[in-house]
Amino acid sequence: MLTTHALSVTRRAPASTVLTDRQPHETLFLTPDGAVPNGAITVAMFLGEADLLTRQLPACRFLALPSRNRLAVATGFAAAQIMGIPALMTAERTLHGLEHLIQSYPGTALLLSSSDTDLIDLARQQGWTFVIWDMSGASVWTRPPHDIPDDRIAAIAFTSGSTGNPVAHTKRWRALVERSRAIGTRFALTTETDAPCHIVAPVPSQHMYGFELSILLPLHTKAAIWCGPAFYPADITHALERIPPPRMLVCTPLHMRAMQDAALPAPPLLRTISATAPLSPPLAAGFEARFGTEVHEIYGATEIGSFATRRTVAEDKWHLLDGVKLEAAGGNGAGQDGIEIDQPVAQAPFCPDTQLADIVTLLPGRSFRLIGRQADMIKRGGKRASLAGLSHILSELPGVEDGTFYLPFHKADDANNPEAKLIALVVAPGCSVTTIMEGLRARIDPAFLPRRVVKVEALPRNALGKLPRNAIEDMLHRMNTIAF
Repeated sequence: MLTTHALSVTRRAPASTVLTDRQPHETLFLTPDGAVPNGAITVAMFLGEADLLTRQLPACRFLALPSRNRLAVATGFAAAQIMGIPALMTAERTLHGLEHLIQSYPGTALLLSSSDTDLIDLARQQGWTFVIWDMSGASVWTRPPHDIPDDRIAAIAFTSGSTGNPVAHTKRWRALVERSRAIGTRFALTTETDAPCHIVAPVPSQHMYGFELSILLPLHTKAAIWCGPAFYPADITHALERIPPPRMLVCTPLHMRAMQDAALPAPPLLRTISATAPLSPPLAAGFEARFGTEVHEIYGATEIGSFATRRTVAEDKWHLLDGVKLEAAGGNGAGQDGIEIDQPVAQAPFCPDTQLADIVTLLPGRSFRLIGRQADMIKRGGKRASLAGLSHILSELPGVEDGTFYLPFHKADDANNPEAKLIALVVAPGCSVTTIMEGLRARIDPAFLPRRVVKVEALPRNALGKLPRNAIEDMLHRMNTIAF
């Protein structure tokens, strides 16, 4: 007699990671909002607010977070994870941009703060689905933090558009956790440290840099983020005065230069982090001396997030964060120090292999030297230079307040094409075009001299200090300069 047995299959639950591994009493965010005693948002309060928000939101497939209120963005992101839907990390505030976003992601709801009056009016006019959120201070979470599946798409981040139209990139939960933990380890912000580091971050919460260092970082490292006003030098110094030590500033070279020029008194800074644009060693050195701080740069890409750092005044090479590897496509040249790699592949925990738009030289000790962004490199007569490098030289000329090199139509591979001639855009009220050209001739190869220097009142930089290509093109078209 044949006896049959039912086959028992044990299904393993998908791996997960808690929304935050901080303790309930620990402070995640600091706010001037009077609804919160002492302005400290603890883990228990934050999770309570996020849970309350999940019951206020309509049924939706995506939650867009365009608010300038950092605490609203953080709470909305946490609520989206609890609900199991992706957060759209967009700082877009125009009708065209938000309309395109909502059309691209059907079933999107917007989370706004009462301070976003322009977006509230726009959403009402257009009939968009939106919710207005403000801190209530009335809800406290008393249970363990939520477990979030590691492979869940937690967010969709967008490039800044500095080299073209913004591109969307999906972000899985565990990959985001690993990147924030790696940053915390590099800067000694581990959860085992005694005192949290209090951070002022005058960068948009939605850009990958601001997302990692002002939204994700406090969830998994010993950090507390200021959520009040902080963009102009006076706002930044006021915010630094309101938070206890140790203090850290997360900013851009644009903010650093503005703070240097403003010469406002500020309390000591344990550390300053800069990203999104090249930082000159003289600016870093001056900032360190002025504010009693160490200046470090982070290098990253929206595709993978932060993956390397350096102390700007000490060296020009970058050091990979824990768990990150760089190698040539197909593995060619992996581990061979001193070789130059065009568009290397970055490998990071819980991330798909990502081909970067960079040219690097591998160095010993898990480090590399950045040659430039592939899309940023131009070649002339067998020579090459990067637009970022040329722009840096231009900006450092005496009397120049701001400047950039611009190449119309991306035809950098044709040195004889008149459409590929370089333009130098410069903010220099006290300098003549002749003086600027003389300064450039003394510092750069003749092959890369601009065909024309255009003086402007201001460059169309965004909140990160970046120059979106379409913003430059719009400015040049208005000036009738692009066709010459």
